[in-house]
Amino acid sequence: MRRTLLAWLLVLPLVALSTQLAHSLAYRLLESNALARAQHLEATGHSSIALVPLLSVITLVLVFAVGAAVMRDAGRGYSIGSIALWPFAVMPVAGYALQEVLERVGTGHGDLSAILAEPTMVGGLALQLPFALAAYAIARFILRTAQHLVRLITAPPSAPSSSTPQAQPVSLVSRLVPLRNGGACAAERAPPVPLRL
Repeated sequence: MRRTLLAWLLVLPLVALSTQLAHSLAYRLLESNALARAQHLEATGHSSIALVPLLSVITLVLVFAVGAAVMRDAGRGYSIGSIALWPFAVMPVAGYALQEVLERVGTGHGDLSAILAEPTMVGGLALQLPFALAAYAIARFILRTAQHLVRLITAPPSAPSSSTPQAQPVSLVSRLVPLRNGGACAAERAPPVPLRL
């Protein structure tokens, strides 16, 4: 249940933000005059576009919170898994179409067939998928990065591999006693040969 909630807390703000950004960009592209665009948006009930900066901040806060929760869960051995693509493919398109229709009908601007044929509606729908795919990529990146960071932090230090030669410890005695008999250490030499007179 918790993992599903975390997934939706990541998906919903990213989808909402991508929808609003595509919505705003569609109007900017199709109406280059800022004054005419502002008047058109005001007349057609598009006050939600003014909330994009606030929605961006809320999304950023939620994304960081979900990333921290995913890191905590990953540290305990739980994984959120992967994020499904369908919410990013379906929700922005449906949300944008519904928002446009409700805004226009709510302000008395046009009937449904006229709204669906408008260039801003068609352009806005066309922009939803690229923005949604970008939001999907961001969500996957956040999950993978959070889980990878936990693995890096909690991984035990790696032991040296047996294939790499290890330096042999050198004792103080072997450094101080001169070598003889072809380099054999004094500690390894044979008993002394008796002297013959």
